[in-house]
Amino acid sequence: MFVVHGLVTAGGRPAYWAEGMPAARLGRRRSTRRAEPHPFAVAPPVAGTAGSAVLTLPSVGSAPVGSPELGLRRPGRGAERALPWSVPLVFPPPTADPETAIGDARAGASVGYLTDVAWFAADLVGRGRVLPAIVVAGGAFEGRWRAVLTGDDAHRFEALHRAMPGVARSATPDLPADEVTRAAIDHIADAIVRERLARRARETYEARFGPERLVAALGEVYAELEARVSS
Repeated sequence: MFVVHGLVTAGGRPAYWAEGMPAARLGRRRSTRRAEPHPFAVAPPVAGTAGSAVLTLPSVGSAPVGSPELGLRRPGRGAERALPWSVPLVFPPPTADPETAIGDARAGASVGYLTDVAWFAADLVGRGRVLPAIVVAGGAFEGRWRAVLTGDDAHRFEALHRAMPGVARSATPDLPADEVTRAAIDHIADAIVRERLARRARETYEARFGPERLVAALGEVYAELEARVSS
C-alpha cells in the first residue's frame, strides 16, 4: 500500500511523491542538516516527468513520521522535529486534473488541496480573470499570464491558502502559504491560457491553410481553368 501526496515546488510547479510501507527496520541518520533518502518514499504512479526534491518533513529521532493515511505507528521516542529528506517526484502536465492523475491510488489531503488550486485556476481563466505580466524567472524576464484576485476571488484565495496542508509546501518551507498558493495558481493559469491560445492558433491555421481548405482552393482553380477552356 502507498499514499500519494501533492506539493508545490519552487516557481509554483505542482508535483507528487508517495509513501510506501517500510520494508525493514529504519536505520539512523548520519546528519540532521544534510538531506538523506526518505526510507519509505516511492515514485508515485502518476504520468509526467520524473524528478526529485528535498522535502522538510516531520521526523522523530532518525525517522520521518508517516502520514496519517498510511497508518504507521509513531517512530520511537523523542520530540518531533523537521528534517530534510530527499524523495522521488513526478511533475504532471500543469493542466492535468490531480484526482484523475493519481487514479485509484490512496490520496493524502494535499492532493485535495492541489485539486482545489487547479479548479480555481481553471475557473479564473474561464471567466477571463487573467492578465499578461512580466516576471523574473531564473534571473531573466519572462512573459506570463497571472490570475487577477479581487473581490470574491480574493476571499476564495484566502480560504484556499489558509487550508494548505503543511506537506504541500514541504519543498518550500521558508515561504508562506499564501505565496506558494499564489505561485501555483499562476503557474496553472499560465499553462491553461497558453494551451488554449495554441489550440486556437492551430484551428485558425487549419481553417485557412489545412487540407480541406487546400482541396477546396484547388477545386476552385480547376473549375476556373475548365471554364476558360470551355469558352
